[in-house]
Amino acid sequence: MTLLQIETRHIEPDITILEFAGNITAAESRRVEALVEDLLKQNYRKLVFDLTEVNYIDSSGMGSIAHCFARAIRNDGGLRVAGVNSRVKHLFHLTRLDAVFPFYATSLAACAGFEPAAKPGEQLLW
Repeated sequence: MTLLQIETRHIEPDITILEFAGNITAAESRRVEALVEDLLKQNYRKLVFDLTEVNYIDSSGMGSIAHCFARAIRNDGGLRVAGVNSRVKHLFHLTRLDAVFPFYATSLAACAGFEPAAKPGEQLLW
């Protein structure tokens, strides 16, 4: 079994890329959720899950990703998925989560579409 590795990169001004390597399974689901919860508490609300190096996600892992997506939305943020291979994309399709998540070829493409953050005291109108 491959242990899940997670690298976190903060992209200016308020986007965080989480690069996963390994398998996202029940054994790692709580850790993923706790990491996202910690990021949200630090006001990192725009999240990109880069799954380029992920080979398999079990049902608990899918549930964990869905939970993280919902938490980000509830905190006025968003979660995007990048770099999925055909096998992982098929798992999203089987669970019908492919209709929920925005998918991007790369993490940088996922970052590009996020709206800019308002500075304190500033309101963005569009």
